[in-house]
Amino acid sequence: MLQQAGFDFRHFTHLYRTSKGNTYHFCYDYGYLLLEDEKVLIVNWQPYMHKSESR
Repeated sequence: MLQQAGFDFRHFTHLYRTSKGNTYHFCYDYGYLLLEDEKVLIVNWQPYMHKSESR
């Protein structure tokens, strides 16, 4: 559905990796995590996501 609406998963500004090994792709303040069954979790950048932890 996101791709049909014009969203391009190849474009992002930075990554955030959690201690559990999940990788969020961010485009400025908004990010997403790809889940099972073609689902996507959309999140907003939070203060605890320090820049030193992003890659």
